[in-house]
Amino acid sequence: MNEIDFFSGIDFFQKYSKYKKIVIDEVSASCFVIIRLDSFLGLIAADACRKLNKPYLIEVAGCVWDSFWNKGILGKLIAPWLFAKTRYVIRNANHVIYVTDNFLQKRYPTLGKNIACSNVMLPGIDYDMVLTKRIKHIDESRKIIKIATIASIDVPYKNQEAVIRALGVLKRRGILNYSYELIGGGDSKRLHKIAMLEGVLDEVVFVGSVKHQKIRSILDDIDIYIQPSKQEGLPRSLVEAMSCGCYCIGSNVAGIPELLDKDTIFSVHSQKQLVDKILDFNKESAKDKAIQNIKKSRKYMCTTLEKRRYNFISEAIDESGGFSES
Repeated sequence: MNEIDFFSGIDFFQKYSKYKKIVIDEVSASCFVIIRLDSFLGLIAADACRKLNKPYLIEVAGCVWDSFWNKGILGKLIAPWLFAKTRYVIRNANHVIYVTDNFLQKRYPTLGKNIACSNVMLPGIDYDMVLTKRIKHIDESRKIIKIATIASIDVPYKNQEAVIRALGVLKRRGILNYSYELIGGGDSKRLHKIAMLEGVLDEVVFVGSVKHQKIRSILDDIDIYIQPSKQEGLPRSLVEAMSCGCYCIGSNVAGIPELLDKDTIFSVHSQKQLVDKILDFNKESAKDKAIQNIKKSRKYMCTTLEKRRYNFISEAIDESGGFSES
């Protein structure tokens, strides 16, 4: 469920009591609890663990401030309290896994043992073959430069509208050789209206939901991948695009700057920067970024991250006394 729903409607206390009871019952029946934040349910679980003396580990997968601040007026009212509560819970946890290398650690520090271990894990990939394929793609002559974003299209903080508006700017300058594919499910009415107002409806393609096994074949045909989000943890779709050798552009939000070089990062509040980053794309820069992005994506291979995560969780369980009841 959308966690903002907890705070909407006259039945707030009824919903809160219902879900709190479910969480407490589950925690009570558990020997060890893994809690994923940002999450209102996760905060309830952390409180229950402390009260019931149940050992637990926290995975910090996103920023609650960014998440709720970008959900309208109600979200902005709730964000400060949730931010303070989340910082307190993480600070006092004994074991914490962060999905970023720096961003979430700085915003939600802990006194406990912790590691950086992304929840984005790529399968085995023949990187030499991928690079060869990407270079061939770059060298091919095409009239249209394809841009793409993978994300739900009815979630405003995914911010695909920024790219649509950037295409509008380019078109008004007489630059017409771009198209934008929006890959992801959801209601397209809002973005469809923006594309129409910007005069780029013919350049915007709503692909819809795509099975995950087909994503790589789609990315192989993309020139520029853009992650324009206003809120993220460490976006899997961006890492996958990097592993395909795509030229990638991203906003200066959360873990995105940890993945990309500064010259492909734009301020989420600056349309001009995004337009300039798109215009920076050329065959030479595309080849340079293909090499860099493929190399960086190797860090997220399953075999490396699964072992790191397994060892840390096993250590946390052992230190808690194993699976014996508290």
